[in-house]
Amino acid sequence: MTAATALVLFDIDGTLIRRAGPQHKDALAAAIREVCGLHTTLDGIGTHGKLDRDLIALMMEQAGAAASTIKRDMREVVRVAQTLYAPACPNLRRRLCPGVRSALQLLRRARIPLGLVTGNLTGIGWRK
Repeated sequence: MTAATALVLFDIDGTLIRRAGPQHKDALAAAIREVCGLHTTLDGIGTHGKLDRDLIALMMEQAGAAASTIKRDMREVVRVAQTLYAPACPNLRRRLCPGVRSALQLLRRARIPLGLVTGNLTGIGWRK
């Protein structure tokens, strides 16, 4: 067996999958509401290139939460968001970006290692 000459890393949203639906952002907002009692939204918050934990912190901050509250509640908000997303996630098999399936097949045949680099919470990323 020869060593791989390349490693290809992918993001999920907008790279592998498109139009995944509002369930991801809804799960973040619902988790914050359930854990902290804060009504939040991603409105006015840029999401590109941000980690979900950073988005949660920005949403909580925008709703008036203190930094100490954000730090204290983050672990539980993350846990709840992942729990809420799983049953709400739509079937994403038909939402692959154009060319993804054939590109992945070519890379697999060439035995090039593949990986994901994503800002999604672990449970949400694995579900997607």
